[in-house]
Amino acid sequence: QNTVAANLRTSSRMATGPPRATYSATPLDEIDVAGLSASRFLLRETRLLPYRDAEGHVNLHLCRQSWAQLGASAGSYTRSVEEKLGRWLRHAERWARLETEKRDSKGCSSMSAPPRRRSRRLAAPASTFTAPSPITPPPIRLLDLPT
Repeated sequence: QNTVAANLRTSSRMATGPPRATYSATPLDEIDVAGLSASRFLLRETRLLPYRDAEGHVNLHLCRQSWAQLGASAGSYTRSVEEKLGRWLRHAERWARLETEKRDSKGCSSMSAPPRRRSRRLAAPASTFTAPSPITPPPIRLLDLPT
């Protein structure tokens, strides 16, 4: 019986998939980077390249700051670190764009004209922040993918 119950718990977890990431746009001046636990850094052992805030949310600004650090020290990090940070940055920027679009669409009534199609540029999400210029992660080339 215990085995059957354990198998059911395991299969129900597998059916739901891995936990979904959550995102934030908390400004950098409100994040105590020195107080973050090691799990909030891409390189835990050396506590380099923070990308999650204290609550564990992938933070747009931490990702951008870490991406800028990565670019400033070209060649200091492995390709896998660059790719992983690039993916988190892309996901965080996509989240911010969708949050902005949701916020903007809530201001429209059903009687008004449909909202204009927005450009793909990043706009400020619901929490206020001053966005630096968008940082574009490197494209993934087919040659870089494992076979």
